Amino acid sequence: MNRNVLLCVSFAFLMFGFSQTIAGQTESIPATEQKEQGSENKNSDNTPQTGIDPVQDSATQGSDSKTEGSESKSEGSDNKSEDDPAYKRFVQLGQELKRNEQLLNKLVISMPVGFPEARKQQQQKINGVKQRNQQIYKELLPTALESFDNFPNSKPAINGYLIQHMSLQLTGKNWKQIPFNPLAAKRMYDKLTSAGVENPVLSLLGYRINFILNDLEQSRLLLIKAAEQGRPEQAAMDNLRKNYQSWMQEMELVKKDASNDNNPRVKIETDIGDMIVELFEDEAPNTVANFVSLVESGFYNGQTFFQANVSDIVMAGSPTNDGLGGPGYKIKCECEAENARSHFTGYLSMYPTRKDEGGSRFLITKQPRPAFGGKITAFGRIIEGLENLYKIQIFDHKRQGQNPNMTPTRITQMTVIRKREHPYVPEKVTESSTPATGN
Repeated sequence: MNRNVLLCVSFAFLMFGFSQTIAGQTESIPATEQKEQGSENKNSDNTPQTGIDPVQDSATQGSDSKTEGSESKSEGSDNKSEDDPAYKRFVQLGQELKRNEQLLNKLVISMPVGFPEARKQQQQKINGVKQRNQQIYKELLPTALESFDNFPNSKPAINGYLIQHMSLQLTGKNWKQIPFNPLAAKRMYDKLTSAGVENPVLSLLGYRINFILNDLEQSRLLLIKAAEQGRPEQAAMDNLRKNYQSWMQEMELVKKDASNDNNPRVKIETDIGDMIVELFEDEAPNTVANFVSLVESGFYNGQTFFQANVSDIVMAGSPTNDGLGGPGYKIKCECEAENARSHFTGYLSMYPTRKDEGGSRFLITKQPRPAFGGKITAFGRIIEGLENLYKIQIFDHKRQGQNPNMTPTRITQMTVIRKREHPYVPEKVTESSTPATGN
């Protein structure tokens, strides 16, 4: 039965349009006009495609688990499935999805020409089937998880489905169904590995997860493991080495911050949850002074995240919520200083329109962006509530007219919850005509 399940479920994933989870690095500063709603964003680690194919790899796991290193705790999973109603339901959903896709194909091919009423009725049938498929997609994951919990690592079909779902959580390609969320992918990864699932594709996904979540040492170990399992990725290892030193330096600075325990902190309250950020006053003193003064003035209260890309960044700080405007003055960049901080996941950076023309607009990275180094100033990082970063509504202020149902996430209030004992008054500049690097 496993092979039939895999065929059905793999067909479902073809509908999701599974794409590579490890892609090229973004090399420029993000511009609001560059990103389109729901567009595919390049990943930051410049590593090659894993070669996962929803049909081929899943079928391989189902027909010969040793090929991909997927080892089951016990054999005879079909016998266990007799006692697993969740697995039976999983099979039924996959079979229904396959039938529906065949029906959709027939309905599209046989669409009447020149008969408006008949075309309308046919389109209604098509829409009904599509709606049902969406319901199936929503039910597949909890059903697969229930089956896995009932009999962990006993069914390659379930293992394969959960691995595929996890990979989609790392792409953002189908964000409406499966949002980009490395933290959710990490929980899935932990569930699978703790149950004894061994798979080179899983190891590569674990590498990707840990790279995004700022643990490059664990990423290195998982790349080594993938190579030992027969899936070496030399380009990924080369890129990891390139970024490893800056990560080590950043981790030392994080330890120093924790030891000193005196950096300013700001609570960002939004309508989807709160985040607490720690500010890098030692490395970006003027940028921090500017941010703290704006927060204390209530400048950000009520503003929205006017730009929120799928897997790249979110942006706020526009008083008109359209990417324009500012506090009425400018500040210099501090990104070229010798002790400038790097740009890892959950880090805050100023977003100037030109060099030395920062003001109030800032961005938060959803994954590491080493290419931002020396171009924009990193001045803080999320220390609590990172999960809420990935809940911020995907939004593009320039496309709202095309989709009036798009509602951006709103900052209800920002509060300085800790600062040092001195005034926070930024040094301001009034004029600059030097373009910002990458803009």
